[in-house]
Amino acid sequence: MDLQVELDKFGTVKLATPRSLTAIYDLSVAVGRGKDPKMLARICAAFVGMCWSEENEKGFPVYDLARGDVIAYGTECLEFLLKRGCSPETIMRETSPHFVPLYDELPSMKEVKAKEAFFREEGDDRSTDSED
Repeated sequence: MDLQVELDKFGTVKLATPRSLTAIYDLSVAVGRGKDPKMLARICAAFVGMCWSEENEKGFPVYDLARGDVIAYGTECLEFLLKRGCSPETIMRETSPHFVPLYDELPSMKEVKAKEAFFREEGDDRSTDSED
């Protein structure tokens, strides 16, 4: 996913697929819980932060994978964007159509099973259960 969005005083910025599948997953879980407009603005701002291209202005907050707190990260990103003249409405309008294509980056259950079968040898399931 490589795209450009218009973010008010930022103008056109480049967004790219995050390198971390965990970050994408965290974002997808948060979106499912983002019914409140206040939370949705933070989730959309987190989307911008996670997808922020290195070609754009430096200094954007970095997502902490170990913490896995999309809302806290989205709050930092929203603050970063608001202080630079970007409205919450623009952030939500410009990012929400791109959530689904981002989710397509996550592996399907079929893909996970195929890789699991490739790496597992016959009878080796790494369990400690002697009955296996």
